[in-house]
Amino acid sequence: EAGARVYRTGDLARYLPDGNIEYVGRIDQQVKVRGYRIELGEIEAVLSEHPSVRETVVIAREDESREKRLVAYVVSREEEEASVSELRGYLKEKLPEYMIPSAFLFLDELPLTPNGKVDRRALPAPEHTRPEQEKAYVAPRTGLEAILTGMWQRMLNVDKIGIYDDFFELGGNSLKAAIFINKLEERLGERVRVVVLFKAPSVQALASYLNEHHPDAVARMCVEGFDVDESMEGASRSKDATVSPLVEVQPEGSRRPFFCVHPIGGHVYCYADLARYLGTDQPFYGLQSIGLRGEQEPHTRIADMAADYVRALQAVQPQGPYLLGGYSFGSMVAFEMAQQLQSQGQAIELLALFDTEIVFLSNRAKESEKADDATILANLFEHLPPLPLDRIRRLAPDEQLSYMIEVAKANNVIPPDLDFSQARNFVKVLRANLKAAADYVPQPYPGQITFFQASEQPETEDGREPSEDLSKLARGGVKVFEVPGNHVSMFLRPHVQALAESLKARLDEIHAAHNLTGKGFNA
Repeated sequence: EAGARVYRTGDLARYLPDGNIEYVGRIDQQVKVRGYRIELGEIEAVLSEHPSVRETVVIAREDESREKRLVAYVVSREEEEASVSELRGYLKEKLPEYMIPSAFLFLDELPLTPNGKVDRRALPAPEHTRPEQEKAYVAPRTGLEAILTGMWQRMLNVDKIGIYDDFFELGGNSLKAAIFINKLEERLGERVRVVVLFKAPSVQALASYLNEHHPDAVARMCVEGFDVDESMEGASRSKDATVSPLVEVQPEGSRRPFFCVHPIGGHVYCYADLARYLGTDQPFYGLQSIGLRGEQEPHTRIADMAADYVRALQAVQPQGPYLLGGYSFGSMVAFEMAQQLQSQGQAIELLALFDTEIVFLSNRAKESEKADDATILANLFEHLPPLPLDRIRRLAPDEQLSYMIEVAKANNVIPPDLDFSQARNFVKVLRANLKAAADYVPQPYPGQITFFQASEQPETEDGREPSEDLSKLARGGVKVFEVPGNHVSMFLRPHVQALAESLKARLDEIHAAHNLTGKGFNA
C-alpha cells in the first residue's frame, strides 16, 4: 500500500517451500567476544541455510576462566545430519574466523518459553569432552605428545584430545595460539614462532616439528618429566639471564623485515593479525618489554630501551636500510631507535607510527606514573566501561590487582590465563614504561614519519589533530594514512585488515622504489 508504514520488529524469519513463514530468532542479539562485537542472529541466519539444519540458536557463554565463547545449538533434519566439521567448514566459507562457534551441540528440540520463543537460559552448557572430529581419536604415543596434549587440554578446557585433532577446531583462536606458544617457549627454554601452530595445528604435527627443530630442548623436557603446571627454572628462568626482546611474529619471507615495538603494556601479541594480513613474504618481528616474565628488571629510560632493541634487531639484520614501527607508547621507542640508528650512519626507509602523540603521551605519563595501581590500570583500560575506583581503593593492594586483572581478562585486554605472579610483572613493566615515557624529551628527527591514524579520535579541547604533534618533530614531513577504528580496535578484526592493507601499500611502495630484498641479512 503506497505510503503505508512497515514496522521493523527485529525478528528473523524465512519462507518455507510450502509458503509458510518460519520464525528463526532475533537479529539484535549483539554480544562482545574477544574484543569483537557480534550479531548472533547473523551467525544463526547463515547456519540455518545449511540443508541439514532445521533449527539453530547461537549464544555466548562464559567458561570456568570467565572467557566468553560462542556455542551453536543445532536441531538437524531427520533425513540428513551434518557433522561438526562440516558445519564449521560451511560457516568458515561465509563468516570471519571470530564469528565461528567454538562448540556445536546437537539437540532433539530447542527448549521453549511458555510463549513459544527459544528459552536461551535452558540451553545446556557444553561438556568438556572432545568435540566430534573428522579423524578418529588417537591417544598420545610419546612423552612429548603427552605434554602437548596436557597443555592443550588445560588451555582449551577439553578433557580428551587426540594427537590428530586440530587446535582451532577444538576451540582455539589466534589469541590462544599466541598464549600457548608463549607457554611452550617457557617450557622449552627456546624460541618458537607463532606461525608454527598455524602450519602444524595438530599435536602430532607440532611434535614432529619440535623434534626436528628443537631436539635438545625436547629431550631435556621429556627426560626431566616436566610438569605442565610448573614454571621454568634454571638458567632459562634465572634473574640474571639475558633474554632477547625480539619476538618472531612472522619470520618467513624474502623481503626486508619490519620491526614493531610493543605498546605500553609490553606485550606484542596484539600484532599477530597484522602480521598475518601482511602476507607470508613479509617478515615481521615484535620487540617486547624485558621483565614480563620476571627474568630481568625492566628498562626505565627510552634511550636504554631503544639501544637494547637496536642490538636485538641488528642480530637479525646487521645493516640498514631499516623498516621500523611502533604503536602508542612503542612509537616513542621506535622514534628513538631511528635516531640512534641514524647516528650510526644507518638508513631508515620507514618509520611507521600507529596512533600516537609523543609529546602528549609524555605529559600524560607524568600525571599517571605516581598514581596507585588501580588508577594506572584504569587509565590503561580507559576504553572499557567506567570502573568503581573509590570502591577498588578500599581493597588491599593484592585484592586491587586481582580485581583489575579479572576486569581486563573479561574484556579481552590481557591474556585470559595470566596468573597473579605474571600480573605483578605486568604492572611492574607498565610502571617502568610510564616512567620512561614521562622522562623522554624527543629531539627533531631528520627523516619522514609515516603515521597511521585511527578514524575514531577522542575530542580535544583545542581541536588538535594527532599528526600535528609529529609534524613539529619530523623535518622530513609526515605522511598520514587514516584507518578505521579507534586506538584499540584498529588492531582488531575486522579493522586490522584495512590497517594491514595501508601498511602493505606503504611497504610495497618503499620496496619498489629502493629494491629492498631480504638479501644480506641473517634470517
